[in-house]
Amino acid sequence: MNVNSSTLTKLDFERVRVALSERTASKLGTELALALAPNLSREDIETSWQRTEEALSGPAITLGGVHDVRPFIEAVREGKFIDGSDILQIAYTMDAAGTIKRAILASERPALCELAKELRSFDGALRLVREQLDLDGSVRDDATPKLRDIRRRLAPLRGRIRD
Repeated sequence: MNVNSSTLTKLDFERVRVALSERTASKLGTELALALAPNLSREDIETSWQRTEEALSGPAITLGGVHDVRPFIEAVREGKFIDGSDILQIAYTMDAAGTIKRAILASERPALCELAKELRSFDGALRLVREQLDLDGSVRDDATPKLRDIRRRLAPLRGRIRD
């Protein structure tokens, strides 16, 4: 179903977009709400309606830990380096996605479960980040055997320099 702009104006659809955007939990959600356009098929409308009803019923599904990591992803795609704290932001978001997926799959919400099944699991990447970075985003001394050896040899040298 496509709706022309004249009809959207008469329906004051822009006000609906703004109201929806004010209720989103993330920057991406806000952007998607403001870009929303009613051009779905009847099946898509029914699926969206069912997902909305399921999201509003039962316990709330929080989006805690979700950050807008698109700038970091874009920087990497451009060949730029990002620092450890940026990598942690990405990892926290990936971890939150896993938590959200598990919460939805554990619920009695079939339409949302179908959507949640599309979320990927990032367990391997998260394990790697936890093994390599401290909580402040700095590289751990034991991130690799070579780094562990280098830092072990540097410790006495630093002490001698201070002396």
